[in-house]
Amino acid sequence: MVEKAVILAAGSASRMQKNLERYVKNADELDAVRRGEKMALRFENFPFLDYQLLNLATSGIHRVNIVIRPDEEFFRPYYDAYGALLFPEIEISFSYQHTADGTAHALYAAREFIGDTRFILLNGDNNYSANAIGMLLH
Repeated sequence: MVEKAVILAAGSASRMQKNLERYVKNADELDAVRRGEKMALRFENFPFLDYQLLNLATSGIHRVNIVIRPDEEFFRPYYDAYGALLFPEIEISFSYQHTADGTAHALYAAREFIGDTRFILLNGDNNYSANAIGMLLH
């Protein structure tokens, strides 16, 4: 049974940089996206990444590792403060991709978390429904 997921969230958001001010009105969110933390953008009242975690929890995943850059300023403080409150059924941990060197390199950063167990891998900037995750798990 798969109980672990890795979310890749260390990208630079380079494709999102043009005309951001037009769409992102919150200064903190705008700064986060400019730093590459695009999953910090809020939809309704929650950062985009919260929806990934909710769908993982709904699907029965209990351990999630988020791969981020070492200089990341949003996700670690946010999930350290609110992760257990918002997602009590999930243990959230972090791995660091020190050099932006592609998807496989980002996954390699999570190797200690993964160990020799089965897991699912999600791109942090895509929304995978609980139904889609459930299909992957079974």
